[in-house]
Amino acid sequence: MNITKALLDMGYYEFVVRGDTYDGIEWIIQPETIPSKEEVLEKITELDALGQQEQDAKAAAKESALTKLQALGLTEEEIKELIGGI
Repeated sequence: MNITKALLDMGYYEFVVRGDTYDGIEWIIQPETIPSKEEVLEKITELDALGQQEQDAKAAAKESALTKLQALGLTEEEIKELIGGI
């Protein structure tokens, strides 16, 4: 859980978070509207899901690249050398 990332993504910038909990939010400059705990938790869930999607996409791209290199006839050792040399 990262309250700071969620609040920044929601457009809030003037705050300090103590302990990474909703109750630990201290507003330096109080905004016109303060997000509810549920809104912040929703944003955290959304950001976590996006992060997981990015990790999954990177893993799929890596696997695809390895498969294509192997289809070209490169051995695993050659692929490791190629990747290590880049």
